[in-house]
Amino acid sequence: MKIIKKLLGFDTEEIKTLQYKQELLELKINEIEKRLEKAEEELKELRKDLKDKVSRESIKHIERELSTIRNLTEALSIYVLHEKKAQESPMEYSSEENLEEVILSLIRSGYDTPSDIIKRVHAGTGRIYEVLERLQAKKKIRKIKKGKRTHYILVEETG
Repeated sequence: MKIIKKLLGFDTEEIKTLQYKQELLELKINEIEKRLEKAEEELKELRKDLKDKVSRESIKHIERELSTIRNLTEALSIYVLHEKKAQESPMEYSSEENLEEVILSLIRSGYDTPSDIIKRVHAGTGRIYEVLERLQAKKKIRKIKKGKRTHYILVEETG
């Protein structure tokens, strides 16, 4: 697990933590939006009930607060959207060696089928198969068929 974190820069626990924080932010945004709606309705009621009794300064103060809440809600929404896109977007690997190390680490961790690797690496399928072939040519891994499924094992662990 430490190897994956070192190679990718994060681990699954960090992803779960980010998802939890994202859910909390979404709840806070909903709460702020409800408070905003309530405050806007209260302002309308104040205008109706008090018309001339409420000073223009009080109304402007409330309007400034509402504007601040609106801006905060918008900023939080943009942040949550950015976080969602960051989680959904595929990771970029700086070099083929880096990608090779990630794949070797996955195989070492028990993710030894092409589909397991493809799900976790977030790179193109063709690119992953090229790396798997290159690792076989370098004799770092070996391909084994079990029934209809293909599995890869590390050569250093078999010898």
